[in-house]
Amino acid sequence: MSMAALSLDVPSCLIRCDIDEVGILLRNLLHNALRYTSEGGHVLVRCGYEPATTPDAARAVFLEVLDDGPGVPEAEREVIFERFHRAVDTTVRGSGIGLSLVADIAQSHQASVRTGLGLDGQGLVVRVVFPPHVSSAHSPAFCRQAETPAGA
Repeated sequence: MSMAALSLDVPSCLIRCDIDEVGILLRNLLHNALRYTSEGGHVLVRCGYEPATTPDAARAVFLEVLDDGPGVPEAEREVIFERFHRAVDTTVRGSGIGLSLVADIAQSHQASVRTGLGLDGQGLVVRVVFPPHVSSAHSPAFCRQAETPAGA
């Protein structure tokens, strides 16, 4: 078992989502960051609102996990979301399913996934940007629990 510092920067942000799926998404992002960050490393979970494109526009919400681990080469960042993809030189256990789940869940929420350099210019950041809720300027987006099918 290794030790890493976990920091949170999570003001209240409202999104339209399936709460179970977004829980899985966050768990997989956090799990990967903690797994790949070296002993004594840092992981930061952050959410917030993207800047508005116009003064009246609804704002998209982002959720991101950053670390200061070994990172992923830029040329490989797109393929890390493919099912069963594993980095060639990794010694870390895993099946290559976690980030593909993140991509699938993001897509089912019409969210985009972006990657880049993590903390202090090293490691990795994975940022999920959820679309703004636009049904009413005064109606906040919401996160709901998945509905249980009748008879289940």
